Amino acid sequence: MSDGEIKVILSPHAMRRCAERGIAKEDIEKVCRNPIQTVFDSDRKNFKSVGKIEDKYYPADTYLVVIHTKEVDRVIHIISAMYTSQGGLPRFGFSNL
Repeated sequence: MSDGEIKVILSPHAMRRCAERGIAKEDIEKVCRNPIQTVFDSDRKNFKSVGKIEDKYYPADTYLVVIHTKEVDRVIHIISAMYTSQGGLPRFGFSNL
């Protein structure tokens, strides 16, 4: 991690879900460092960030949703992550994508 870069820490739950869903930590880091959009979930008191997945093995409209804490001292704790299509984004609170 270089100076100024955000450190991403996966919870045990996030590690299990990522293993089950085939999500690489590097992809989570990309989304956290450069999200298309981030929203606050006031019911669950956490944040959701989304990024586009550009991989030949995934359909063109595949997005990665990362559930995480607020960034504190350049550290983000990951709660969970999952793939979704563009049609599934509003369910997570994202709009105008």
